[in-house]
Amino acid sequence: MQMSKNKELIVKMTYLAVLTALVVILQTTGIAIKLPFLATPVSLVLVPIVLGACLLGVRAGAFLGFVFGLIVTITCCFMGMDPTFTGILFQEHPVITVLLCLSKSTLAGLVSGLVYKPFKDKNEGMRVVGTFVAAAAAPIVNTGTFIIGCLIMSDTFNANFTGGQNIFYVLFIVIAGFNFLFEFALNMILAPTISFVVRVVEKQVTKPKVNKQNLRYKVALFDMDGTLVNTFEGVKNSLIYAFEKLGDPVQDNLQRFIGPPLTQSFKEFCGYDEEKMNLAIEYYREYYAKQGIDECQLYDGIKELLRDLKNAGVKIYLATSKPDIFAHRLAHNFEISPYFDYFACASADEKTRTTKEQVMALAMEQLEGYDKKDIVMIGDRHFDINGAKAFGISSIGVTFGFGSEEELRETGATHIAHNTEEIKSIVLA
Repeated sequence: MQMSKNKELIVKMTYLAVLTALVVILQTTGIAIKLPFLATPVSLVLVPIVLGACLLGVRAGAFLGFVFGLIVTITCCFMGMDPTFTGILFQEHPVITVLLCLSKSTLAGLVSGLVYKPFKDKNEGMRVVGTFVAAAAAPIVNTGTFIIGCLIMSDTFNANFTGGQNIFYVLFIVIAGFNFLFEFALNMILAPTISFVVRVVEKQVTKPKVNKQNLRYKVALFDMDGTLVNTFEGVKNSLIYAFEKLGDPVQDNLQRFIGPPLTQSFKEFCGYDEEKMNLAIEYYREYYAKQGIDECQLYDGIKELLRDLKNAGVKIYLATSKPDIFAHRLAHNFEISPYFDYFACASADEKTRTTKEQVMALAMEQLEGYDKKDIVMIGDRHFDINGAKAFGISSIGVTFGFGSEEELRETGATHIAHNTEEIKSIVLA
């Protein structure tokens, strides 16, 4: 595992080095080919800075921005390659000018990474939106910081650049305006390309190298509630809604409702007859379909686990007592649907196929020809472990879900995993 992480780090550092070189080349070239209709050199450099911020993170974005600022400082302040503008500012206000050159681009890269970060683990559409936001943030912050710095040096501006005109007009229109529009438009045009490059590179950076011949298990069946997704909040609120609609007091220990079919839970824990049970399920689904399904979270590391197992050649099945429509919706919302080869779920009416054994039977039908020793069931409750035992396959009991380690061991789980890394180690060993 450590070797894999080291290789990933080396690849990321290589990409950072390439982007750094690109920043240096683009900035020096940009200064050399200064467009005559723009007051200051254009910054094509913001494109690789945004790319680095989205691909490699906040610190990489800030670093690339700093490199940009450092090149500007060296070439314009100390080498005099922009004598009519930066040179004059540097002569009058050397410290402020250097700080301005370094800070405006560093902040641009930093903010680009920060605004992209909330979108990074969302669905593909939201990640594209995040790229546009990051691409827009870079020129806004870069130009905004530049204007603030110039206003601090307003005495020099009034003496050298305004020619009696209003300083704000000169800054916002003459000096910064056209440059900003050029940089902003360029970033917006290239944002989809940046998003595409990020997606392609991430797949290559994170793709593990695993010998498919040495897999301990070739097929992994996953439970959903308490194993892939923490659904407690949505289930709890849906149950509370159902009890309130029925006019019944809210039951204690609502967590016990997670795992077994609702038909079984309402009968066993509440003593409902068939009619009242059906009504309770109707009310439960009414709330769950509207908002309860969105009141849940993917456990940390699940997406990476599924990705790594898939890349290693493991067939991945979902085996859940959750109704088919909800299981598919959750998998789609969390962008994990593509990792599954098959969905074995409870029937929509939760009557014809409800128990873990029935769900697993559906999955096992698709796996005829596989040796049972190559199949493992992964879940958090005794239902999952007993289901695995019923079909003579191995099991991994996960302790971060709704069952306890004691419950899993007493039921006879083949393996115990406390996190997703341990699950991966067991399956790929």
